[in-house]
Amino acid sequence: MDSDFTNLLKPDGIGPCPGCGQDVAFFIVWKRRMAECAPCQAAERERKRCNQRREDALSLWSDVTPPGFQRKIEPYLIANEIRPALDLDGATGAGFAGTSGSGKTRVAYVLLRRAAARGLMPFAVTAAEYRQASANRHHSDPVVRGAAVGTLRNAHQCQALLLDDIGKGAKTATGDEALYDLLNDRRDNNRLTFWTANGGAEWLKKRFGPDHGPAIIKRMVDLITPHGGKPQIFVCGGDGKGEEK
Repeated sequence: MDSDFTNLLKPDGIGPCPGCGQDVAFFIVWKRRMAECAPCQAAERERKRCNQRREDALSLWSDVTPPGFQRKIEPYLIANEIRPALDLDGATGAGFAGTSGSGKTRVAYVLLRRAAARGLMPFAVTAAEYRQASANRHHSDPVVRGAAVGTLRNAHQCQALLLDDIGKGAKTATGDEALYDLLNDRRDNNRLTFWTANGGAEWLKKRFGPDHGPAIIKRMVDLITPHGGKPQIFVCGGDGKGEEK
């Protein structure tokens, strides 16, 4: 019995690995020759793992992206100043500032999808939603508290974040501090971030005031500046067609 089992483990011959051509032992399984060297086997496992991760990330993108932003983008509806961002591959952060109706958020979701296609797990949240989650993290209702903590955790830890509408909505000192902490944490941990704001640096300074404004703006810029490069920021004056957010 032991001899029979040992014979089953013996290769049926020597032949070239289909991956690299190196001679390796092969087995005949169901009339098919199975021959692959250890490095090629490892590479194939890694390829399958990466493909599965990309599928999972793209599925998550569909979950976090509103249906209206999932349809195919029409470049002619995007403001001229924003349109060049469509050439980016989603590997580095980008910021979009300017008036509503220019296509900032739609283009940002396109870049978030491209990041997901690279296998990065995405998350999207508006600055107002994040601020509300920060306020609810100690809520007495465990359901509300749990949802808030989940939003905060996802925003901090996701591999690719879209933070939409920075500066929009009611302003609170606690909310400003929470936003600063988020931007600072993602910058310090080199996590990919895309953001939009309905105004430029001067508008943001007025919105956040002298205490938080300069520090928040600096971290927004840091997050979209490739190492040794220039900030990838796209500023528009609202010359879009008004059909895109």
